[in-house]
Amino acid sequence: MGDGSAHTNKNLPILVGGGGYRHRTHVKLPEEQGRRVPLSNLYLSMAQRFGIETDAFAYSTGTFTELI
Repeated sequence: MGDGSAHTNKNLPILVGGGGYRHRTHVKLPEEQGRRVPLSNLYLSMAQRFGIETDAFAYSTGTFTELI
């Protein structure tokens, strides 16, 4: 996890390869209304890219457009 002592996903590095995403990019996500962008936003975007028709996944607040 991002912090092995706390087992939290805060500042968790994620590597995405393939799928037509923009590669060789480092993305640091801003906070939304004082809160971190949910990791489930990335998972929702990936699911939609794979053809799954859904508007939500777990605690997602929208899609992740930084790699498209």
